[in-house]
Amino acid sequence: MKRHKIFEAELINLREVPEYVVQYVELRNRNYKALISSMMTVEDTREWLAQAGIEVRCIVEDGTVAGAIALNSDRGGELTFFAAKKNTGIGTELIAVMEKVGRDAGLEKLWAWTAKGNVPSRRAFEKNGFRLKNTLAKEYDGKRIEGVIYEKSLSG
Repeated sequence: MKRHKIFEAELINLREVPEYVVQYVELRNRNYKALISSMMTVEDTREWLAQAGIEVRCIVEDGTVAGAIALNSDRGGELTFFAAKKNTGIGTELIAVMEKVGRDAGLEKLWAWTAKGNVPSRRAFEKNGFRLKNTLAKEYDGKRIEGVIYEKSLSG
């Protein structure tokens, strides 16, 4: 992995380095509302990681999970990422890593939904060559969340 511009970090495959699952879950649960999701348990996460179509990579800095990205091949190459600190370049780096994972898995494209107001996430996808494909609102916690769908072809 290339060195991050702000700190030295290690890239891990969460399935292969399960001792980071607890930290992954803690960071994910701090971001669950931004993910338009619900909180997860460590046990649920371990079961989810065991699924064939799931790949998770984490950036670990000084023994702490600083950011993570999940690729769900069973959902057509859907990406979801989150980081402990915004605007640090972690998301951009994680997306680039998952492009290679997606290509190696034979996926034709990657895509992601993000809230319109999530500027750091949108910027990370755009920096990695993702294009705005569509808009899509989601209902979450009794509210309508306006969002956008980004997509990137992995062929050619």
